[in-house]
Amino acid sequence: MGKWYKSSFFRNLVDMHIPDSNEKYLSLYNSEEYARTVASSGVDTAILYTSNCLGLTFFDEEQKHGCIGDRDIVAERIEALKKYGVNVVLYYNIWNREAAVRHPEWQLVNGISRPKERFRRCCINNEGFRSYVKRQVETLAEKYDFVGLWIDMIDWFDTFCVCQSCQRKLRAEEGIDIPQTVDYTDKSFAKYRLARERWLVELMDIIRDAVAKHKPEATVTFQNAAWGRGIEAGISEASVAKTEFLAGDFYGLPLIYSVICKFLNNATKNRPIEFMTSVCADLSSHTASKTDRELLRSVQGSLAHNTAFTFIDAIDPVGTVNKSRYDRMKRIADMTERERKNLAPDSRLISDVTYYVNHSSLIDYQKCPLDAHVMRGNLKAKMSCFAEAMIERHISYDVNVHKNLSDIDSQVIFLSDVRFLEEDEVSTLTEFVKRGGTVIATQMTGTLNRLGGEVEDFAISDLLGVHYQGNTEFDSSYIRRRDSSVTEFVSYDEGYPVAVSGSATLVRADEDVDILAYLTLPISSSTDTEMFSSAISDPPITNTEYPAITRRRVGKGTAVYVAASLDECRHFEGRSLLSELIMSKREKTVSVSAPEWLEVTVYNDTANTRYIVNCLNTMSGGYEAEARDVKISVKTDKQIKSVINITDNRQLPFSISDGSVSINLPCVNGYAMTEIKY
Repeated sequence: MGKWYKSSFFRNLVDMHIPDSNEKYLSLYNSEEYARTVASSGVDTAILYTSNCLGLTFFDEEQKHGCIGDRDIVAERIEALKKYGVNVVLYYNIWNREAAVRHPEWQLVNGISRPKERFRRCCINNEGFRSYVKRQVETLAEKYDFVGLWIDMIDWFDTFCVCQSCQRKLRAEEGIDIPQTVDYTDKSFAKYRLARERWLVELMDIIRDAVAKHKPEATVTFQNAAWGRGIEAGISEASVAKTEFLAGDFYGLPLIYSVICKFLNNATKNRPIEFMTSVCADLSSHTASKTDRELLRSVQGSLAHNTAFTFIDAIDPVGTVNKSRYDRMKRIADMTERERKNLAPDSRLISDVTYYVNHSSLIDYQKCPLDAHVMRGNLKAKMSCFAEAMIERHISYDVNVHKNLSDIDSQVIFLSDVRFLEEDEVSTLTEFVKRGGTVIATQMTGTLNRLGGEVEDFAISDLLGVHYQGNTEFDSSYIRRRDSSVTEFVSYDEGYPVAVSGSATLVRADEDVDILAYLTLPISSSTDTEMFSSAISDPPITNTEYPAITRRRVGKGTAVYVAASLDECRHFEGRSLLSELIMSKREKTVSVSAPEWLEVTVYNDTANTRYIVNCLNTMSGGYEAEARDVKISVKTDKQIKSVINITDNRQLPFSISDGSVSINLPCVNGYAMTEIKY
């Protein structure tokens, strides 16, 4: 029998971050009613709180919630849910106000002044706190019947901890004090950063071992929503490998879901991943629910990426829940039942371009004093800008990671300012190009050493044929076409180069490199209040001979370099140039004729000899729109037998021509799943 999560696609989590400072709190809580309500939504798995971010437990412990008396409501809920055939996963929170108050020496420490928080955090490196967590997890594993343990808030989040535990441990292991400056070129800071990643893995191992001691068959899942805040959260390839499957709660428009799900699907050790979001408008809006349309769209976004969906509710202070929310989720579950039965988490997403990231380069680069550092966490926003450009031009894309690099079979691999590149990545990318693929690298890709220090040249300079010379001092730059023989520019006006925000990288090109465009620069940055050419903008003035876009033939493939952040452009010219560079002289594997707000994802489900085609209103525009007469063509060497629109439960006609199967969906109302059987 396989793992429980392989057939679990609809789940529930009820937040219980209720203090015990008032006797009314949890006074109306009833485990039987709780289980009946949760089960009524149609979920197959319930994630049950055993502790909350205040450190209060719902089972017998030294910090047991004071409002539940001698009751063990963990045991009560497990027993009640068994009657409904619902899997039980136990939830445990690393944030702990009670522990931090009782043991001030355990507290996480940084130099940034913060407003007083309702919760508290203990340093995950403190041995006393580690022992405390280990004991509680062992108690859960020994005492209760469950299929998995879900660990929340386990990373460094937005803090470079400088507590005595971290200080002593860094001195013992590396012989240095904690650096006072965030500087990714500094070897001491690199040692500190890598130590934080190592220490996080240590706590994960402690928790996994504590569970395995009594429940070796149980899964252990660690919250992974912090990946989008970068490596400063302590997330690494090693820590990701410690979780059974990747899971996290995410919020935003479906475009963000598209990026997140693709990344997690490839970064995870096992599938399906778990995509979680709240029934509330947001976590701070206790009574304001999302509309049915919003909730349906979230579920459909999950279905389109073969993920398990978990809806998050929050218990009322008195211990009740809003039953109407569970009725609504049951209606949505029923509406999407056919699609859920056809999910294929282990199928392969077909893509023409892969946006490549490694965990080391998930970085919001800034150099500043350690005690002034604030994570801006704009990585997902940066990636979603690229995604939007691909979706609106119907270029099938994926987001993939280091462990899968050698298996990527897209036509193009895109490296957006990937600062850290290991030797194996360099060799794999080089071989990819020699075999006929295209690598497009931007800005400062491969200019930092993971162990500290700057690389003298780009790590892939031999592949690109360009060499690092420095960076511009401006926060805007312009790309001007070499001449009219260069075709990768749409609606290009010779007098007005393409604008790109941010500084540009200065490079020198080898003789065998084709320079497609050069940099043109303003005379000032936006912060210059004296020497500027326009009060509102910084127009192009100085034409330079520094290459902006280069292309080099290597073996059967092509290596392209872009000196500015073209993938972050939000205007037509920049996005058109990006898409033309990616698909230059290439045929799409998946061709689509549809509105620009409709994303089409195609999966090859070899286990069931079929393609699964998902059409999803992913973009923020066209919220209530219908897409009519959607035409999709997929290159294939398979013998196609039938096409069924799973959403409408209707058989569709198809045609075969020039090695492609073509289908036509008369109408897509937000979402449609289609099976192409071969």
